[in-house]
This record gives sequence, structure tokens and C-alpha cells, in this order.
Amino acid sequence: MALVRVPTKPDAAEIGDVRWTEPDVSVYVGDQTEAPATGTLYVAEGLLLWWSAEEQRGLTVEYPCITLHAVSTDALAFPVPCLYCQLQPVGDDEAPTQEDEDTAEPSVDEIRFAPKDPAALQHIFGAMSECQALHPDPEEDVDGEMQFGEEQQQLGGMFGAPQIGADGLTDEGRVLADRFAAMLVGNGDTSMDQAADGEFEDAD
Repeated sequence: MALVRVPTKPDAAEIGDVRWTEPDVSVYVGDQTEAPATGTLYVAEGLLLWWSAEEQRGLTVEYPCITLHAVSTDALAFPVPCLYCQLQPVGDDEAPTQEDEDTAEPSVDEIRFAPKDPAALQHIFGAMSECQALHPDPEEDVDGEMQFGEEQQQLGGMFGAPQIGADGLTDEGRVLADRFAAMLVGNGDTSMDQAADGEFEDAD
């Protein structure tokens, strides 16, 4: 599930190393714009965690479920500066378990984190980008590898690296070298014959 409510704070082993911690962060779930809860945002390598020590509740988001995240400072788009996260919708073929029904946010496709200090937004965004890079989409990886492989094959056929022999020459270079050597030998023989004839003539 994309967004999960947690009644107890996950431990370090569950969330992984924390890249950035930001206190006093308000969270807006879905189309909520008022009366947000305030807590601490942990941008960890394993998942994104928001936890309210006062209310003893929190939210977790897995990085593969985040399809887009961006810093929003446009007051027309949202009243306060925030980190906007677009969440992957849950497919109709994914049957929720009883635990999912108890903890998951239904039909939530976006969430916003608004720190008390807007200057922290860039730090949060950077840390989140780093953590999300640790969780690439397997389908995108396969497609990327296939496209890269096809591209390599095309480039290999058109601009393949030349095969270099033991003499340090390519096949084409070897042919040109042989032709050039033959020309030198031919020219050398002619010059030597002419020089020899001249010497004999001078001697006469």
C-alpha cells in the first residue's frame, strides 16, 4: 500500500539510515488544506516516515509508491510552501488484506509535507531524491536495459570498435600499410636501378 498509518514508531532497522530529519512538519493528506497534524519527518533510506510524538501516531510511505515529488511554493497551488508527493494509485486487482484495511489510507493519491522552516524544503527534497534513487522501479530497469542493449547492438554494428591485431594495426590499417610498403619497395627498386645505371655511365 502507498500510504500507511502506523500506531507505533518504526525502529531504525525498519526505516534504515536517516538522510534528513526535520522537526515541526505539518502533513496534509489527500485534499486536506486545514487543521494539519504536526510531527517530525524522517527521510530514511528504507522509507519516508512522518511521526507525531505528541499524538503517538505516524505515516509511512514506501519510495516505489512515490511517482512524483516536488517543492511547491506557489500560494495559488497550495496555501503554504510544502513538499508535494504524488502517490501511485492502488490497482483494482490488488486485494487488500485485513491489516491493510486497518492501516492504509483509502484512495489517497497525494500527500504534502510543510516544514515550519520553508528553507528546509530543498534539503528534504535532496535527501528524498537520494533515497528514492535507492529504490528503482524494476519494470523501468528492465526496459532501460533492453533499450540500452538494443542501442549498443545498433552502435556496435555501425560504429563497432575496430579489431586490433598483434602488430597493433587494424585490418584496414594493415591493408593500407601493406600497400604503402609495396609502393616504397617498388619506388626503391626503380631508384636503385636508375642510380646504378648512372654510376656505370659515369664510370664509362
